[in-house]
Amino acid sequence: MRRSFGNFGTCALEKAQRVVGSMNVSSLIYLGASTASVIMSQLCFLIIIRFKLLYPDWQGYLIAGFALVWMANVYMSLFARIRLDVKRERVQIKKEEEGAK
Repeated sequence: MRRSFGNFGTCALEKAQRVVGSMNVSSLIYLGASTASVIMSQLCFLIIIRFKLLYPDWQGYLIAGFALVWMANVYMSLFARIRLDVKRERVQIKKEEEGAK
């Protein structure tokens, strides 16, 4: 018996709801779409500036894409570490000021 659906999106949403269960399926679909858009924008950026690493063909773009993500993660982790250090210093200063009163 063949089952026909009027809309592919409705079919995919129903199947995802059956598989995932109680999780919010629309947020998962949004997460997937936003991830795809980030990857596409990164790829377009690399192609526009023609940035390649190690290889002069498509493999260079692939390696450059991973390197770009890796460098972004390094910078974000350094920024988070600096924020934690600043927060820790503020808390220490506040405790010292309260102790001096």
